Amino acid sequence: MAEQEKQNTVDEEYEPETPEHRIDRVNQVKNEGNELVKQQKYKDALEAYTQGIKLLKVLIDGDSPSDKIRQLQNSLALNKALCCLKVGQYAEAIQLCDDVLQQDSTSAKALYRKALAQKAQGDLSEAKKNLVSAVWMKPQDTKIRSELDSVVKLLQDNQKQQQTKFSNMFERLSEMEEKEKKQKEKRDRKWKNEIEKRKHRKKRILTVMLILIVGIILAIISFYFFRQYKLSHKQSQSQTSKQASEILNQSELNHQTKEINSTVEYIEDEILIDEGPDEGGIPTDL
Repeated sequence: MAEQEKQNTVDEEYEPETPEHRIDRVNQVKNEGNELVKQQKYKDALEAYTQGIKLLKVLIDGDSPSDKIRQLQNSLALNKALCCLKVGQYAEAIQLCDDVLQQDSTSAKALYRKALAQKAQGDLSEAKKNLVSAVWMKPQDTKIRSELDSVVKLLQDNQKQQQTKFSNMFERLSEMEEKEKKQKEKRDRKWKNEIEKRKHRKKRILTVMLILIVGIILAIISFYFFRQYKLSHKQSQSQTSKQASEILNQSELNHQTKEINSTVEYIEDEILIDEGPDEGGIPTDL
């Protein structure tokens, strides 16, 4: 197992002496990756293709690379993109396919694998565009056509689902609007009833207040007239008492006057008796 891993691992510090030697080494790494793909060891194959691309980068960064080197580079990138699809690295797969398409815009395989990654990401519209272009490049490729049919069907299903979703949404919105309308009408009725209740309550309060005010006014008026009556009655009693007192005083005065008069008459009579007649009168002493 250790020997196999050692064989599958490329020494990055190893530098081939000639371009041909390096290309042979890259092809060897590529073949190792292909075998790993057949064994469905996609992560190991991904590492092998990545190593091959690194080895080839020295030749590409130098002078203008030959068509053979470009083809080898594109082949490694597309194989690596396949492994990325298998392990779920869809964004990297799309980038690798874009790199290939920059070199070869007619690459049906790059368009196809890019479309697969876009489909996995849910970007069905872009996947359809790339698959249509791939079919134009390879009209006899049944695999590409089958994938295109699959994407078209998914788009149609999504469209139907969207239509159903929107239809259901509009129905729910209509139901919500109707429900909201009923609730609003209910709230309005409740509010109107509350307003009417408040009006009646306010009217009753105003009536009670008016009755209280009238009662207070009547009480004040009654108190005023009662007080006036008491004052006038008191004055009348005072006048009556005064008149009675005057009458009593007058009666006493008359009585005293009569007594005085009687006394005066008595005295006068006594005087007359004491004096008697001077001549021919009856003697006083017998």
